[in-house]
Amino acid sequence: MRVSTTYNNFSRGKLDHDMMGRYDLPIYQSGSDLFENNISNFKGNAIYRAGFEQMEVFEDCFFVEFKFNNNQNYLLLFYENKIRFMSYDSNGVFGWVLDGASPLEVATPYTLEQSRLLKYTQNADTMIFTLAGFQPYKLIRTAADAFTFLTFARKLDPFGLTYATQKVISGASKAANCNLTIAGHGYSVGDMIKLQSIAGMTELNTYTARVMTVPGVDNVTIDVDTTDFTTYGSGGQALKLLTGDYPQTCKYYKGRLYYAGLDARITTFAGSNAGLYDDFTLLPVTVASAMIVTVADIAEKIEWLYGGDNSLIGGAGDGIVAINGGGVGNPITAETVEATITSAQGCNASEPFKKDGLIFYVGRDGRNLYYFSYDLLTETFQGEDANFISYDITAGGMGKIRHKKDRNDLIFSVNDGNIISLNFNRKENVIGWHEHTGHGEFSDIAVISDNSGKPQLFALSKYNDVYYIERQGEYVEFAQRVQFYSGLTATHESSDSEAYTRYIAEQLKQCIYLDNAQVVSNLQDNSITFDGVDTITATDAVFASGDIGKHIVYKTATGYESGRFEITAYTSTTVVTVNVLQTPTTNIYSDWYLTFSSITDVTQYQSETVGVVADGGYLDDFVVGGATLDLNVQVTHAVIGYRYTGIIKSFSLGFQIQAGNTQATMKTITQFGVRCVNTSGGHAGSSLYHLEPIQELGQTDINYLPTLPIDGTKYVSYSGEHMKDKFFYIVQAVPLPMTIASVIINANYAVTQ
Repeated sequence: MRVSTTYNNFSRGKLDHDMMGRYDLPIYQSGSDLFENNISNFKGNAIYRAGFEQMEVFEDCFFVEFKFNNNQNYLLLFYENKIRFMSYDSNGVFGWVLDGASPLEVATPYTLEQSRLLKYTQNADTMIFTLAGFQPYKLIRTAADAFTFLTFARKLDPFGLTYATQKVISGASKAANCNLTIAGHGYSVGDMIKLQSIAGMTELNTYTARVMTVPGVDNVTIDVDTTDFTTYGSGGQALKLLTGDYPQTCKYYKGRLYYAGLDARITTFAGSNAGLYDDFTLLPVTVASAMIVTVADIAEKIEWLYGGDNSLIGGAGDGIVAINGGGVGNPITAETVEATITSAQGCNASEPFKKDGLIFYVGRDGRNLYYFSYDLLTETFQGEDANFISYDITAGGMGKIRHKKDRNDLIFSVNDGNIISLNFNRKENVIGWHEHTGHGEFSDIAVISDNSGKPQLFALSKYNDVYYIERQGEYVEFAQRVQFYSGLTATHESSDSEAYTRYIAEQLKQCIYLDNAQVVSNLQDNSITFDGVDTITATDAVFASGDIGKHIVYKTATGYESGRFEITAYTSTTVVTVNVLQTPTTNIYSDWYLTFSSITDVTQYQSETVGVVADGGYLDDFVVGGATLDLNVQVTHAVIGYRYTGIIKSFSLGFQIQAGNTQATMKTITQFGVRCVNTSGGHAGSSLYHLEPIQELGQTDINYLPTLPIDGTKYVSYSGEHMKDKFFYIVQAVPLPMTIASVIINANYAVTQ
């Protein structure tokens, strides 16, 4: 029986290999046996994953996102006892935050390995950091290019355990940083001292304050603003803090700052006074007073706190706890606070996140991603497993998890040197996993927004024992042919088709499908004038004698602008003689390219094979043998980096018919069609060793432009024997975009065996 069937949903991504026998389940046809270096979305498309562009060379570190506002966000890089900062400048360029001519650095007390265990929470320009065995620290943004990282004063500090012998206070000033007179104090900058028994300026009592400066042997300044305090009277003692019972985690939540998982009281959490984040005064008990509560339902340490819509959530290895005011949605106060264990599975130390009203977290063994929410009907917190049928993909354990809220709306995690991603859409009942591998190793990820508020995925990657900060490339939203229409005649049709081709070629230059990629372009923004014969004059001094043989190329803005010239003689830095290669649409133009035929400073790829995309088309692979790579052709734009391969392998093909299922019958596949959306390159076939090209790569009819991507269906011949188990493979091995909307199978099936 000859039948044509369509596989038009890849949303489930990769399923476990042993799901191959469950062809009775609907997910069998929307999931794949292999789904590598592709992503799926809720529409069901399979999309070749974008590559990573090199931002900076650095060293092993730990990423933390600091989100100041929609237009200014920072990537914090914690490494050995220091933090560096990266952000977007006013021109939208990502790079180091500078202190003069050097990257801004702030000292920390943490080693790199300790930094990886940090927990943190942010409120406006202040971020709190906690780590077992360390006092809490504050990172404060004091200006766009300035931060401080210090311990800080707390009132009725709930963490102090032991103190040094008391020293006598004999004076206290009213100042932004109070000056204390303490004869022969012996204190150093950074010491924490507990203050008590002060007369007059009684507001200072019960503070544990940080020594800011040491003006003399009898004076210190502290980080308490006493400007509006009562005038100092007499007496008082200062006790240097020696040891403490410090918290593992912290969270700003509904007007309070919470700490939890103390060194000695592992199931205890403490909440500040409402609106006074550093005040832990317990008495008298009011709706605003602080609280210290021990959770009786768990025995393991509270690893993290997370702010749910209705409750503060605490995670421990033996359970997830909901903290509220005696009921979901009730305000938490010292009088009403309750902590109730939920039915959700326990967690590991990875920070949770929220998506679609659900809280996601990693299970205690690092293999499962759980999500849970409050169910109004049953009045319980319900948890579910997001990868119970895609368990293989987390064999290396999940690390940090991040959500990137864009059109593909994916969740990302680091997994044993690779990145995995999750397509999760609860309304559509979609849970699809993808694995991303490459030439190097991924060890950390982060998501921050650029100056326009668009989220960007960053990765810490290692290639040849060198660490790089990288940013994943954009998924370009290609223009459609229907958008290019200027009239009814054949002349209009020809002009519109050329404009569309030029515009797509320009969009292809924005694509990055190589890892550790460098983007090279010589785009100029000064105006040039062509005299209509053979001379071009620039407004800026941009030409050199070595430019003979290079091309001057208009960057098209709408597709209808074009012009290309070859430089044949050099007159001055502003004047060259040219030969017209493509007649310009206008003789005065700005925003143009001066071509190049080699890429310099490629020593990082020494002795490696790299791919090169030139002017939006795949040029070739090159083995790097020196500091310069010769392309042997003039190009306006190039991307160089490491290639990776995208592979999709179906489960055994077939469908339900006449009370039987053709997955279990003999079959011969004669042909199948691959329905593509803006796809360049790609191969398809019956096995990895019998592949046919989806698109033959080459130039278009318009010189110097790459092949126009396919936006439609391409049929590929299918060779093979008459067998029960038949599969299709789709492979993208060239660094160009590929989106597969569906696969159409033409086959002869045996209805019975």
